[in-house]
Amino acid sequence: MPSLDELGLPLDIDETTLDVGAPDDVLAAVKTEGRRRRARRHRRNTAIAMLGVALLAAPALALLPDSGDDDQVTVASDDASTTTERPSTTVPATTETSAVSTETTLGVATVETATTVPGTRPTPAPTTTVPPLVCHNSTNPACGPFRWEPAPGPNQPLSASFTSAPAQAVVGEEVTFVVDWSDPDDVFGGEAFSSDGSALGRPCVAYPSNRYGPWTPPAAQAGGGTRIYRQTFTAPGTYTVNVDLYSNGECDHPYASEAHISATITVVDGGTPGA
Repeated sequence: MPSLDELGLPLDIDETTLDVGAPDDVLAAVKTEGRRRRARRHRRNTAIAMLGVALLAAPALALLPDSGDDDQVTVASDDASTTTERPSTTVPATTETSAVSTETTLGVATVETATTVPGTRPTPAPTTTVPPLVCHNSTNPACGPFRWEPAPGPNQPLSASFTSAPAQAVVGEEVTFVVDWSDPDDVFGGEAFSSDGSALGRPCVAYPSNRYGPWTPPAAQAGGGTRIYRQTFTAPGTYTVNVDLYSNGECDHPYASEAHISATITVVDGGTPGA
């Protein structure tokens, strides 16, 4: 028959707890009591261990955001349960967050934690403001070919005529030619005189040459006057005198115009003309 020490029972067992009877009955009672005590010790030790684990996890749970409910962690054993309240911590809300979930298994209890990680807002691309292209009266080549805008009125022609042009002259004698001219929409620009029949042209100036896009046309302005030319012929003969007059010296002026007139003179050698 095994001793009480071999059965795992304390030597100071209370004999009143045993129902002394037949040896087999006594042995069965002792085994039952031993199993009961071992089970009770196991449950007690398990409960203590679970409580210790829960206490170790409490600092981590204190960092969790407050979900608005009273969260609890329950550690269960066969004959007792221990409840530990999770401290609530409020974490300021962020504009963009992503949740990271972690599960930790503590014996028979499962604790879920959530960590809020601040999101990263993308940096907007810098904007560059480009000033609008101003092309009125511009010198910027990006404005395209030069043009008048609004379109100027119709160009009125310049007119000219001789008011004095002798038909005959003597070699060595100064001869005077007088020309009257007028232009309804432009002023005097230039002239050219030839006494040998040479052809004349308008010596206009393309100025300014750096105009691009639309330009405001100049206002029309009437002009007119008298031009006087003097010439001395050194040899007898018949000569053609040419005069070119033009208004405004700018080639692309909207009211510029030109007039060409000519006269014929006979020059004799000495004496009285026509003798």
